[in-house]
This record gives sequence, structure tokens and C-alpha cells, in this order.
Amino acid sequence: AEEDNAPEPPEPAELTEEEKAEKERDTKYMQMAIQQANSRGGERGARSPFPKPIVGAVIATPDGRIIGKGRASYKKDAVRAAIADAGVVATPLREWCVTWPHDEKLRK
Repeated sequence: AEEDNAPEPPEPAELTEEEKAEKERDTKYMQMAIQQANSRGGERGARSPFPKPIVGAVIATPDGRIIGKGRASYKKDAVRAAIADAGVVATPLREWCVTWPHDEKLRK
């Protein structure tokens, strides 16, 4: 009987065109990162990052150019691999995925 008294969930807000474009762009980049993660034959293949998880990363500029891609390896995490692929220098500010770029290529 308690379930009958539960309030109805609110209707989802309608996305603006800008939000729709951002969601579409983010989905595209996430799919690229997943493809990058799966590019070397699985979790325990000869070139897997085991015991690390399979992870991919993509670095894109605000105008949509892909400047770096990376995949976790036994020796390097995906974000650092993507930064190296982009050919830029970045100083980690935290342990996980947050960096401040030194290079103008990333700041624009």
C-alpha cells in the first residue's frame, strides 16, 4: 500500500539544442575511448594492461579536433598515453584524470 502513496517521478526536462549537441559529442568521444580501450585484444591478451583495468582516453579540442588518443598499458595509464600522443606537456593536479595543460595546443 505504501507504493501507491509514492509520488510520481518528475518528467525529464527537455534538452536545449546546445545540450543535445553536447550530449551527442560526448557520446561520440566516449565511443572512441571505448574503441581505444578494446583495441588490443581484451582483458588478458598478450598486450593487456592486466592487472590494471582496460581503459581508453581521447583528448579533443573545443572545436572537435582529436589531438590525442591513449590506452592503458601495463606501464602507463590511458590519460597519460593520450597526453603523450597529443605531444603536449601537462602537470597532474590530482591522482585521477585532472590535468592543467602547459601547452597552448590544449589551452585554446
